[in-house]
Amino acid sequence: MIRASIGFLAVDKPVHSLVVTSPMPQDGKSTIASNLAIFLAKAGKSTLLIDADLRRPTLHEKFHISKDAMGLSNAIVACSQSQSFSSGSFATSEPFRMSLSTYIHAVGIPNLHVMPAGALPPNPSELLDSKATNTLLAAIMDSKIEMVIFDTAPLLGLADASILASKVDGTVIVADSTRAKRKHLQQTKVLLTQSGARILGCVVNKQNFNRRYMPYYYYSSEDEEQEKASSQNRKSSDSISSSSLIPQSGRKNKAK
Repeated sequence: MIRASIGFLAVDKPVHSLVVTSPMPQDGKSTIASNLAIFLAKAGKSTLLIDADLRRPTLHEKFHISKDAMGLSNAIVACSQSQSFSSGSFATSEPFRMSLSTYIHAVGIPNLHVMPAGALPPNPSELLDSKATNTLLAAIMDSKIEMVIFDTAPLLGLADASILASKVDGTVIVADSTRAKRKHLQQTKVLLTQSGARILGCVVNKQNFNRRYMPYYYYSSEDEEQEKASSQNRKSSDSISSSSLIPQSGRKNKAK
């Protein structure tokens, strides 16, 4: 459903990169970001999921990637070093070309690659707000990757998510319905608006629904009733005619 909603929002203005963040820790943003990336990949889009939480990363655990694997921080440092080299005494006129293969990892899902956080830096906000990060993002956007998803640190109290949100096409907020507070959501909206972020929407996570209140229950219950009726008719007769089934028009009238 989230994938479809983002697709509708992208009709007027394309969304090739987005940040998934939350007001507070433990809201479920990493799980939402991971599953969204998986479903985008299954839909045929070349997808890159980046762990931009350079404080408490979790994606390497979810996708069984080595904790010491090269990732986002290493790629940014490599961009910074290349920029320093190109501006020094050995500078050349050749444009800088970033190779992403060292920093992205296959995870056994077609069309999906993951860039873990890499080595944790002492200054995550400064690193994400650097020119080297802009260079890396430009290299990613110039690649054949169709969708880039950033799983960031929580928004409140940290600048990391706001910095990245200003650099991508859209931001998705994840809120834990069991402990979300209005003031936190309001603060989140203000911070993202001030950073110039395009807020795509809010995912209300961990909300319990009674099965009978879910939209698909109406249709699944009808299918179950139809199958039950068909089974009873098969028991009473060796053959079954089409008239014993609920006609399509009857289902439409019932829906009305």
